[in-house]
Amino acid sequence: MKPISEMNLLEIFTIIFNKKNKISCSKFKNIDLKSLYKRAYEFYCINTGQNIYDEEKIYNWMIEKSSYSFLTLLLDVKLDYLLEKDKFMFYNLPAMINIMHEFLNTCSIDKSNITNTQTISKEKTNSLVHEILKQIDPSLEWLKIYEECRKNNKIIYINEYNEDQLKELAHKLYLSKIPHEDSCICLPNNTHYIILNYKNNLYDTISTIHEFIHYIIETKSIKKPLLLTEFFSIFYELYSLYFLKKQGFDLKELTNIYQNERIRDLYMIGLEIDPLFKYIKTFVEKNCISFEDDFNYYVDLLEKLNKKNEDNLSPKKLAYKRCEKYIISLLNNDFFESYPYVIGSYLSFEAMSNLNKKTLEKIKGFIDSDNIDPYDLFKFVGCDVEKLEIKRVGGEEKTLQKEKRQ
Repeated sequence: MKPISEMNLLEIFTIIFNKKNKISCSKFKNIDLKSLYKRAYEFYCINTGQNIYDEEKIYNWMIEKSSYSFLTLLLDVKLDYLLEKDKFMFYNLPAMINIMHEFLNTCSIDKSNITNTQTISKEKTNSLVHEILKQIDPSLEWLKIYEECRKNNKIIYINEYNEDQLKELAHKLYLSKIPHEDSCICLPNNTHYIILNYKNNLYDTISTIHEFIHYIIETKSIKKPLLLTEFFSIFYELYSLYFLKKQGFDLKELTNIYQNERIRDLYMIGLEIDPLFKYIKTFVEKNCISFEDDFNYYVDLLEKLNKKNEDNLSPKKLAYKRCEKYIISLLNNDFFESYPYVIGSYLSFEAMSNLNKKTLEKIKGFIDSDNIDPYDLFKFVGCDVEKLEIKRVGGEEKTLQKEKRQ
């Protein structure tokens, strides 16, 4: 399907009002919603004889006319995509959303600034990474791979580059923007690189382990469910934190560093994305998202807050604003980029709470497995799958929500 920017007005209008259209999620990335509505409305004007081109009126008309239809369409498309890419998540969606909501509510951050963190050299970080890899893989296979990465310049330390060099690097690695964050990337020729932005503190060790685990999984072409794409890296970074504590590094400093790096990310997801998770759950359970439900929600909320007479807080305006917010969030793929990270963190904390030698062996075994069942992993880390209402997924599951949508 061609990008929306190349579509004519009829095609755009059809997308908004016709639920039967199957739309690739990637085509929705970074769409300007206001322009999209305007083009669709212009088509409407041409075909109905109306001639209103006031931008604000166009925008407001389209919001009221189509926003909830468009949101329903997007949710349909996203869930179809989820069914294709992650059947376990799809058939356990209400349970997973409950888990993510409860877990995110436990993530809080210390807003005080970190001061007096000890400087850790690149050489010291490398030495610590060596020791951790020996612990998690006694066969030393992973340590050998790590050293080969360093020898073949597959680990790129972008903090050592100036701005011009970073631009050249972005071009060389087919990146759309200059790299600033730690990552593991794969080029079109299937060559992998680890990008690290060292901060010269203890977190460099933790982040190196995280990205190296991604490298291990991706270079071995080990297919994992989308749900688990972050679990292994987060588990081993937590193990690295545990290892550093055992080595006598300052506990408070380690905790503060980790809070301001990883836990802050989870905290922000809790603020920004958790409401979207709950919105998706409502759609799954009721098979629709309606203006009336959102309108009544805000009527009740404003009455409780005793603010029902304030014009800028009308239930109607708030409902449409909420709908638009979730449309934009879905267009930007926030759900798919967030849930593997949240579930991965949840499972990692559960696994670390029962850490022993068997834990390390079993999780490495999961990595080497070509056919990992997330249900088995949830059970292994200690989750009460019955209480959480998690079910094993085979090939014949049906959901009421999916049946209704069909």
